[in-house]
Amino acid sequence: NILGHHMTKKSLCSFLNKLLFIGIIPTYVLVGCGENSKTDNGGENVSPLPPPVPAVIYSQDSIITSSLNEEVTVNLEQYNSISNGDNLMVSDIENLSSNAKCDPVLVSNMSFTLAAFDAPTLCSYKYSLRNPVSGELYDDKRMVTQVIVKDTPIVMQKVMLICVHYLPRHCLLYKLLYLSLGV
Repeated sequence: NILGHHMTKKSLCSFLNKLLFIGIIPTYVLVGCGENSKTDNGGENVSPLPPPVPAVIYSQDSIITSSLNEEVTVNLEQYNSISNGDNLMVSDIENLSSNAKCDPVLVSNMSFTLAAFDAPTLCSYKYSLRNPVSGELYDDKRMVTQVIVKDTPIVMQKVMLICVHYLPRHCLLYKLLYLSLGV
């Protein structure tokens, strides 16, 4: 009787092992084969890549000053950047002034050059940029610049600016020097 009881336990354990093997293992296999899971060749689960974030362009309008009889080169690089760090180049530049002398004589990468002026002039421009690698165009309302060509020495104006902002007590001396030169 003890031997028969032992056989029954062994049979019961064997039956439970088979049931466990037949019931649980296929469940894990089926869960792993769901239609939403993606695997690479190594069998590891791979998360789908997020969609690429579009690059954002940062632009600032600018005012450039220059003196008479000097060629003017306007570098727009310091006023424009792109979030992904790619290079940019001027795609199109429009002379908004009625003066044909304001037409650029050369456009290269992120700058444009104007011929020397023989009279005080104000030139206004609207421009667009392009990513030379992807070809993507960027146009923003802040992509404007002005060039002011003056006949007064710009160096003296910078001295006055320094005086006003950094040396307020000594401004009288600089103002007298500034006025005595007739600038």
